[in-house]
Amino acid sequence: MFRYKVLFVLVLFAIAKLAAAQGGPPLVTDDPGTPGNGKWEINLASIGSKTFRRWDIEALSVGGRHRRGTRVR
Repeated sequence: MFRYKVLFVLVLFAIAKLAAAQGGPPLVTDDPGTPGNGKWEINLASIGSKTFRRWDIEALSVGGRHRRGTRVR
């Protein structure tokens, strides 16, 4: 019985080793500040990568805001 438990734990570690976590670089932005009074700010972002035969493009991120005064957004 002990032998099966050890084998089970070893198999779990082997599977975990194959499932390496992947992460992308942080989103780099250059935010110049808030828009002026009565103006719009629209932010678009997307991340893509090219493999040997194809492009992989992540979903588009869209954000926007409208300034309605000196302190209210």
